Amino acid sequence: MIHLAIVGSSGNQINDMLKLDERHIKQTINHVLDYIENTLKKETFEIILVSGGSPWIDHVAIQLFLTDKFAGLQLYLPSKFDVKKNHYVNTHEGRKLNELHNIFSKKIDINSLFELTRAILQTKNIEIKRGFLQRNNLIAKNCDHLLVFTFEDKYPTKGDIAHTWKKVLHQYKKHYTLI
Repeated sequence: MIHLAIVGSSGNQINDMLKLDERHIKQTINHVLDYIENTLKKETFEIILVSGGSPWIDHVAIQLFLTDKFAGLQLYLPSKFDVKKNHYVNTHEGRKLNELHNIFSKKIDINSLFELTRAILQTKNIEIKRGFLQRNNLIAKNCDHLLVFTFEDKYPTKGDIAHTWKKVLHQYKKHYTLI
């Protein structure tokens, strides 16, 4: 099985939040499926998706997993998640992610925290490491391929996404510029 991580813009930066919309989700899904078919030359049932549990780009892994066409989902979360209440627990990371997920959900008319709850209940492959950088280290260390989606031109240069990009030690990483 190939562990394919999908990470990128989460709406944490105001410029990204203003630009992100539903077409970026569709664009990301199309790129992921194309990468699996044409680069990896694999079927989706041979892929374990990897997500950090953030809204927008990371959430594409959740949505794809919920189609039941993938081998599995590995979640690396920066805070505990309460499946009974459909939200992250009250930590700095949890509050930030709850806020971003609520904005994301309203913007594209879904309930992303409920979708995350469904995925958590189905996967059972969850590792929680308090803190965003610690979570990113786990993603970088445990993915076979990394797909990154940002508004930057060639590769991520700032923030958590750049941190993850730099921590991946293999060459199987690809950046896509969101348009």
